[in-house]
Amino acid sequence: MKAILSVLVICSFSFGVDFYRTDSHVVDAKHKLIWQDDEATVKVLRNQADANKYCENLELDGITDWRLPSVKEFEYILDKKRGYSEPKINKAFQYALLDHYWLKDKTWRNFFRWGYYVFLKSGTFYYENNTYPKYIKCVADGES
Repeated sequence: MKAILSVLVICSFSFGVDFYRTDSHVVDAKHKLIWQDDEATVKVLRNQADANKYCENLELDGITDWRLPSVKEFEYILDKKRGYSEPKINKAFQYALLDHYWLKDKTWRNFFRWGYYVFLKSGTFYYENNTYPKYIKCVADGES
């Protein structure tokens, strides 16, 4: 699986393709990241701590080193030029809602009990109490 992924990453660099789908994930060749993109990303809701655990325990398409993305990593896949009724995420993604997705970042407010999330209807980052349930889109490192 890793050999196939390596070949796909190399080919994408050769042809200038930044995002492409493979099985149940999307590869961001430019930033060497692999993004979960399956039905679970529009069905599973967790608080921030459980979202972290969910990603750490995820095994998808033979990949096991998933984690919650940072604000900076999620910025790579946003596409704010998309229409009002579309999620502000790259078109390579098939599964995304006009809703909130947890990020790994926390804020010092209320002794780090507030976490960051992205609202895909606007592509904007916010923070709030990390006990509220939100959707999850995990990320893993691609080949170096």
